[in-house]
Amino acid sequence: MTAFRYIWIALIGWLTTNQASSFPFYTFRPVTLSSITLSDTIPRPVGLVNDFEHLFTQQQIDQLDDLIHAFEQRTTIEIGVITVDSSLTMAGNFDFFTQKTMDAWLIGKKDKNNGILIGISKQFRKIRIQKGAGIEKELSNADTKRLIDEAFLPFFKKGEYYEGLLNGLKTLMQRLE
Repeated sequence: MTAFRYIWIALIGWLTTNQASSFPFYTFRPVTLSSITLSDTIPRPVGLVNDFEHLFTQQQIDQLDDLIHAFEQRTTIEIGVITVDSSLTMAGNFDFFTQKTMDAWLIGKKDKNNGILIGISKQFRKIRIQKGAGIEKELSNADTKRLIDEAFLPFFKKGEYYEGLLNGLKTLMQRLE
Protein backbone atom coordinates (compact mmCIF):
# COMPACT_ATOMS: atom_id res chain seq x y z
CA MET A 1 0.00 0.00 0.00
CA THR A 2 1.24 3.46 -0.81
CA ALA A 3 1.72 6.14 1.81
CA PHE A 4 -1.16 8.08 0.29
CA ARG A 5 -3.53 5.14 0.86
CA TYR A 6 -2.47 4.85 4.50
CA ILE A 7 -3.08 8.55 5.02
CA TRP A 8 -6.45 8.36 3.25
CA ILE A 9 -7.60 5.38 5.31
CA ALA A 10 -6.49 7.08 8.52
CA LEU A 11 -8.31 10.27 7.57
CA ILE A 12 -11.54 8.42 6.76
CA GLY A 13 -11.27 6.50 10.03
CA TRP A 14 -10.74 9.69 11.97
CA LEU A 15 -13.62 11.50 10.26
CA THR A 16 -16.08 8.70 10.96
CA THR A 17 -15.37 8.61 14.70
CA ASN A 18 -16.95 10.81 17.36
CA GLN A 19 -13.99 13.18 17.15
CA ALA A 20 -15.25 14.48 13.82
CA SER A 21 -18.52 15.69 15.35
CA SER A 22 -16.64 18.32 17.37
CA PHE A 23 -15.90 20.23 14.15
CA PRO A 24 -18.87 22.37 13.09
CA PHE A 25 -17.84 22.39 9.42
CA TYR A 26 -18.03 18.61 9.07
CA THR A 27 -21.24 16.64 8.85
CA PHE A 28 -21.05 12.92 8.21
CA ARG A 29 -23.66 11.88 5.68
CA PRO A 30 -23.55 8.21 4.77
CA VAL A 31 -23.98 7.33 1.10
CA THR A 32 -26.13 4.33 0.35
CA LEU A 33 -24.40 1.43 -1.27
CA SER A 34 -27.02 1.24 -4.04
CA SER A 35 -26.27 4.76 -5.25
CA ILE A 36 -22.58 3.91 -5.54
CA THR A 37 -22.86 0.52 -7.19
CA LEU A 38 -26.04 0.79 -9.23
CA SER A 39 -24.27 1.51 -12.50
CA ASP A 40 -21.97 -1.43 -11.85
CA THR A 41 -24.85 -3.85 -11.40
CA ILE A 42 -26.47 -3.30 -14.79
CA PRO A 43 -25.73 -6.58 -16.52
CA ARG A 44 -24.89 -7.00 -20.16
CA PRO A 45 -27.86 -8.14 -22.23
CA VAL A 46 -27.72 -11.78 -23.29
CA GLY A 47 -30.60 -11.52 -25.78
CA LEU A 48 -33.94 -9.82 -26.09
CA VAL A 49 -35.22 -11.62 -23.00
CA ASN A 50 -32.78 -11.39 -20.09
CA ASP A 51 -34.01 -13.69 -17.35
CA PHE A 52 -31.73 -12.94 -14.41
CA GLU A 53 -34.40 -14.12 -11.97
CA HIS A 54 -34.74 -17.52 -13.68
CA LEU A 55 -38.49 -17.37 -14.22
CA PHE A 56 -38.53 -18.97 -17.67
CA THR A 57 -37.29 -22.13 -19.34
CA GLN A 58 -34.87 -21.83 -22.25
CA GLN A 59 -37.66 -22.88 -24.64
CA GLN A 60 -39.89 -20.09 -23.30
CA ILE A 61 -37.07 -17.55 -23.66
CA ASP A 62 -36.50 -18.67 -27.26
CA GLN A 63 -40.22 -18.33 -28.06
CA LEU A 64 -40.36 -14.84 -26.53
CA ASP A 65 -37.17 -13.83 -28.39
CA ASP A 66 -38.69 -15.00 -31.69
CA LEU A 67 -41.92 -13.09 -31.04
CA ILE A 68 -40.06 -9.87 -30.18
CA HIS A 69 -37.65 -10.22 -33.11
CA ALA A 70 -40.52 -10.72 -35.59
CA PHE A 71 -42.27 -7.63 -34.18
CA GLU A 72 -39.11 -5.57 -34.59
CA GLN A 73 -38.80 -6.70 -38.22
CA ARG A 74 -42.37 -5.53 -38.91
CA THR A 75 -42.28 -2.23 -37.01
CA THR A 76 -38.64 -1.28 -36.16
CA ILE A 77 -39.76 -0.99 -32.50
CA GLU A 78 -37.22 -2.65 -30.22
CA ILE A 79 -38.42 -4.42 -27.07
CA GLY A 80 -36.23 -5.81 -24.34
CA VAL A 81 -37.19 -7.78 -21.25
CA ILE A 82 -35.30 -8.07 -17.98
CA THR A 83 -36.19 -9.99 -14.85
CA VAL A 84 -34.59 -8.51 -11.76
CA ASP A 85 -33.78 -9.83 -8.29
CA SER A 86 -31.97 -8.40 -5.28
CA SER A 87 -28.56 -9.29 -6.70
CA LEU A 88 -29.03 -6.47 -9.22
CA THR A 89 -30.76 -3.73 -7.21
CA MET A 90 -33.00 -3.03 -4.23
CA ALA A 91 -36.79 -2.88 -4.40
CA GLY A 92 -36.81 0.88 -3.86
CA ASN A 93 -34.52 1.42 -6.85
CA PHE A 94 -36.42 -0.85 -9.25
CA ASP A 95 -37.90 1.91 -11.46
CA PHE A 96 -34.61 3.82 -11.57
CA PHE A 97 -32.74 0.60 -12.31
CA THR A 98 -34.99 -0.29 -15.25
CA GLN A 99 -34.62 3.20 -16.72
CA LYS A 100 -30.83 3.09 -16.40
CA THR A 101 -30.81 -0.41 -17.91
CA MET A 102 -32.82 0.79 -20.89
CA ASP A 103 -30.40 3.68 -21.38
CA ALA A 104 -27.33 1.47 -20.99
CA TRP A 105 -28.61 -1.19 -23.39
CA LEU A 106 -29.51 1.45 -26.02
CA ILE A 107 -32.94 -0.08 -26.68
CA GLY A 108 -34.68 1.59 -29.62
CA LYS A 109 -33.56 3.15 -32.87
CA LYS A 110 -31.52 6.25 -32.16
CA ASP A 111 -33.35 8.44 -34.69
CA LYS A 112 -36.81 7.23 -33.56
CA ASN A 113 -36.24 6.69 -29.81
CA ASN A 114 -38.70 3.81 -30.11
CA GLY A 115 -37.49 1.37 -27.50
CA ILE A 116 -39.37 -0.41 -24.75
CA LEU A 117 -37.96 -2.27 -21.75
CA ILE A 118 -40.23 -4.47 -19.69
CA GLY A 119 -38.77 -4.96 -16.22
CA ILE A 120 -40.23 -7.73 -14.06
CA SER A 121 -39.37 -8.75 -10.53
CA LYS A 122 -41.13 -11.66 -8.89
CA GLN A 123 -39.10 -11.08 -5.72
CA PHE A 124 -40.08 -7.40 -5.46
CA ARG A 125 -43.59 -7.97 -6.89
CA LYS A 126 -43.04 -5.21 -9.43
CA ILE A 127 -43.33 -4.63 -13.14
CA ARG A 128 -42.27 -1.54 -15.05
CA ILE A 129 -42.52 -0.67 -18.73
CA GLN A 130 -39.96 1.95 -19.74
CA LYS A 131 -40.63 3.69 -23.05
CA GLY A 132 -38.60 5.85 -25.36
CA ALA A 133 -40.02 9.25 -26.29
CA GLY A 134 -41.06 7.93 -29.72
CA ILE A 135 -43.28 5.33 -28.05
CA GLU A 136 -44.81 7.74 -25.54
CA LYS A 137 -46.57 9.48 -28.44
CA GLU A 138 -48.45 6.25 -29.18
CA LEU A 139 -48.70 4.75 -25.68
CA SER A 140 -49.42 7.09 -22.78
CA ASN A 141 -48.60 6.37 -19.15
CA ALA A 142 -52.30 5.70 -18.55
CA ASP A 143 -52.33 3.22 -21.46
CA THR A 144 -49.25 1.53 -20.03
CA LYS A 145 -50.82 1.22 -16.57
CA ARG A 146 -53.98 -0.25 -18.06
CA LEU A 147 -51.90 -2.70 -20.12
CA ILE A 148 -50.03 -3.86 -17.01
CA ASP A 149 -53.23 -4.17 -14.95
CA GLU A 150 -55.21 -6.03 -17.61
CA ALA A 151 -52.67 -8.08 -19.59
CA PHE A 152 -49.76 -8.87 -17.24
CA LEU A 153 -50.95 -8.85 -13.64
CA PRO A 154 -53.84 -11.35 -13.83
CA PHE A 155 -51.32 -14.04 -14.83
CA PHE A 156 -48.53 -12.84 -12.51
CA LYS A 157 -50.88 -13.03 -9.53
CA LYS A 158 -51.32 -16.75 -10.27
CA GLY A 159 -47.54 -17.24 -10.59
CA GLU A 160 -47.81 -17.66 -14.38
CA TYR A 161 -44.98 -15.35 -15.43
CA TYR A 162 -44.43 -16.77 -18.90
CA GLU A 163 -48.12 -16.62 -19.75
CA GLY A 164 -48.38 -13.10 -18.34
CA LEU A 165 -45.38 -11.85 -20.28
CA LEU A 166 -46.57 -13.53 -23.48
CA ASN A 167 -50.07 -12.09 -23.12
CA GLY A 168 -48.70 -8.65 -22.22
CA LEU A 169 -46.29 -8.64 -25.17
CA LYS A 170 -49.01 -9.66 -27.63
CA THR A 171 -51.37 -6.99 -26.27
CA LEU A 172 -48.62 -4.35 -26.42
CA MET A 173 -47.70 -5.34 -29.97
CA GLN A 174 -51.33 -5.18 -31.13
CA ARG A 175 -51.61 -1.73 -29.62
CA LEU A 176 -48.49 -0.47 -31.42
CA GLU A 177 -49.05 -2.06 -34.87
